[in-house]
Amino acid sequence: MNNFQANVKKVFRVLVIDDNEMIYEDFIKVLDNKSESNQQLDQLVFNLFGEAKTQTSNIQYQVDFAINGQTGLEMVTKASQENNPYLITFVDMRMPNGWNGLKTIQEIWKVQENLNIVLCTAHSDISWEDIHAALPTNDRFLILKKPFDTFEVKQIALTFVRRSEIEEKLSKNTEQLLISQRVARIGYFKLSTDYSMIETSEVIEDFLVYANQEMRNSLSKIQSLLTLTDAKKLSELIGTSKVSSEKITLNCRTNLKNSKEFTWVKISGCWIPENLSNQAHFIGSIQDISESKQQDQKVLLLETSLSQVSDMVMITDLGDETGKNHKILYVNESFEKQTGFKAVDVIGKNPRFLQGKKTAQIEIERIHKSLSNQEAIRVEILNYKANGDSFWGDLTISPIKDENQTVTHWMSVQRDVTSSKLALENIKKLAYFDGLTGLANRQLFNDRLSSTIQSSKRSAGFYALMLIDLDNFKELNDTFGHERGDDLLIQVSKRLKKCTREDDTVARLGGDEFVVLLSNIGTNISEVSANTEFIAKKINKVLSEEFNLKDSTYRTSASIGITIFGKVPTTPDDVLRQADIAMYQSKATGKNNFTVFNTDMQQIVLDRAAIADRLKLAIINDEFELFFQPQFDLSLELIGAEALMRWNTKDMGTIPPGVFIPIAEQNALIRELGNWVLLKAAYYLKIWSEIKEMNHLVMSVNVSTSQFSSQDFLSSVFDPMERFETSPEKLNLELTESIMVSDFEDLEKKLKILKSFGIKIALDDFGTGFSTLNYLKRLSLDELKIDQSFVQDLPSNKHDTAIARTIISLGQSLGLKVTAEGVETEGQFNLLRSLDCNQFQGYLFSKPIPALEFIEYAKNYNSNKFIELKIPTH
Repeated sequence: MNNFQANVKKVFRVLVIDDNEMIYEDFIKVLDNKSESNQQLDQLVFNLFGEAKTQTSNIQYQVDFAINGQTGLEMVTKASQENNPYLITFVDMRMPNGWNGLKTIQEIWKVQENLNIVLCTAHSDISWEDIHAALPTNDRFLILKKPFDTFEVKQIALTFVRRSEIEEKLSKNTEQLLISQRVARIGYFKLSTDYSMIETSEVIEDFLVYANQEMRNSLSKIQSLLTLTDAKKLSELIGTSKVSSEKITLNCRTNLKNSKEFTWVKISGCWIPENLSNQAHFIGSIQDISESKQQDQKVLLLETSLSQVSDMVMITDLGDETGKNHKILYVNESFEKQTGFKAVDVIGKNPRFLQGKKTAQIEIERIHKSLSNQEAIRVEILNYKANGDSFWGDLTISPIKDENQTVTHWMSVQRDVTSSKLALENIKKLAYFDGLTGLANRQLFNDRLSSTIQSSKRSAGFYALMLIDLDNFKELNDTFGHERGDDLLIQVSKRLKKCTREDDTVARLGGDEFVVLLSNIGTNISEVSANTEFIAKKINKVLSEEFNLKDSTYRTSASIGITIFGKVPTTPDDVLRQADIAMYQSKATGKNNFTVFNTDMQQIVLDRAAIADRLKLAIINDEFELFFQPQFDLSLELIGAEALMRWNTKDMGTIPPGVFIPIAEQNALIRELGNWVLLKAAYYLKIWSEIKEMNHLVMSVNVSTSQFSSQDFLSSVFDPMERFETSPEKLNLELTESIMVSDFEDLEKKLKILKSFGIKIALDDFGTGFSTLNYLKRLSLDELKIDQSFVQDLPSNKHDTAIARTIISLGQSLGLKVTAEGVETEGQFNLLRSLDCNQFQGYLFSKPIPALEFIEYAKNYNSNKFIELKIPTH
């Protein structure tokens, strides 16, 4: 069994200085590790000590020879210069042809003071007194008596080899210790019982450089660099430790003013009693903790700042590569207060405890995907509190990176948006369903009609639309009042629902006008016509039966216009228009009847085509003009006007915007009309800016979805303004909610550019479209405009009142102005004013007027004109 571990062979240089070359050859034989005696030596060492720390068989000696001391000195010098020094030199005492042994040793140690030297001599050669007189005391000096024993020579060589290895290892350890101390900025010192400094390391010397150099090295010198409080505390602790022998540790602030290092130091140490050393002393260390203290202060500042944030803040670790399994490291006070979860209970847990059965998994997957890609993400998500209540959170998760831009942690900031979310959902509910009957309203019906038309392109079936108008409903309202009229409308809606299938849509468009959308009623026209007529007759029948209205009965009838579609491409406007034409034809033929649209009614469609052709010429011939409808604040001061297009033709007369604008949209002419308006708007803004009474007014301009989405939209806004040198701050662009369902990133990008120039942005017809709370928060809006459809039945319609109140409240919560359009009565104005609406426009104040007339209107305007409407001053 091999008792020794294999080591790498090492070569050690040996120099023999002797006037007898035979001695040199003897040393070569003795130091040959392949000999049997060397193996016996290895075994002897192992038997004595249980291990062989230096295996002689792995040691190789390179033995050189010098005939005299002078030659030996030259060889030692050269070896040292070549950084390949000798480990051992055997020197003969008596060498007749040169220096003797003592002289040779003296000269060699001048060159290499750490060279191990063995003096070879006999007892009679020279006395010990002569040796001590000639050579300094040195632990690297041995005497080998002649004649020498082979094992003795080997053991001497092995001893020096071992010493060399120990010194080499000690040197490396010392060097590593010094490097570690430099990196950690820590050093040691030793104090005597009178507090004098006995020893100091490199880092301590660096620290004491800042002290008064005239002071003696003592504890006082260290204390002089500390604040008075910490200096006193350190003295007390060291004094107490002297009695108790306990270790002390103290973080001290220094009094160094202009230094980036040693602003904070950590001093530790303990007393070593006399019974453990020659004399009692204090061993201490000083570590520069300035950087860690700065980090601690930053962390404390961050935690203090985050604790004051009203949003819920959470910091987690990096998690795994799948974007999952994160552990919470920190939550702020707002998180604890708003969720009910205590920090001590959630630290170390995964944040998934916030999720519940109604949390959208699609949003969770979006979060996991973003985190696995180390990307920030913002979502609206339903989370749960400790008590089980749910809340909507506007959640942003962002990566935290180190100085190398490596993601190390995640920070989530979450705001409870439940109230705003519910308000918006309430707006949607109110906006999509009729408040009186509970049926779908016009907006929801339009959405479903658009979806049905899209489906018809992929289906072989037909669809039918019925437009239903109650006969003589106005007389009922005028005679018996709105309460009974509302009761009748509720009962009519219930009967219509009974006449249709679940897949069909029944909606109330407003007033006494209802609509039924029949889905998949057949695949051939004969079947479709028969099914449609059957349902129409059924509706006519049930609506002509008696209605019980409180204490009386009432009979009515309905006129129904029907259009069938499905094979030929069409649009929602065309379908509704055909049904409307058919419905009026039904009324003309005697009411309580239904009429199916046919080609004989196509004249209206032809008229629309004529208008479309005329539009192209009108744009070329500049036949349009701008009218302006004034806008007012709560004090009825004139603050601006909305620009509205008007079209007067010589051959077709005045064509209302409600007719030619939809035709322009269908015929891809709306962008040209929009660009014309922006050009004229810039022109008139320039005129307004030069009139004292008008230079504060803001002009509102409507922008269509297709116009906004065009690539040249921004240039169509900025080019006219540059041409006429008008102020961007006086322009207010009104966008419809339908813009939000297009390219939202493009929308957000363009709005940021517009806002950067000071242009204001309003969301027009709010409450009728596709807004989400997330969109409203992300967009840089200035104003919401309540659609006039929610204003016209105020203040009597409680449903519209609720919508108006909710929109105004939402606008205020988002910091937006709210404008009511279509204000026509004092009752509408007073209600809106009581709801804290900010701005108004409508026929109550002024109809739209031509541009030049508006200039005169503005120059001569006095708010006392509406003195009876103004809020009383207190």
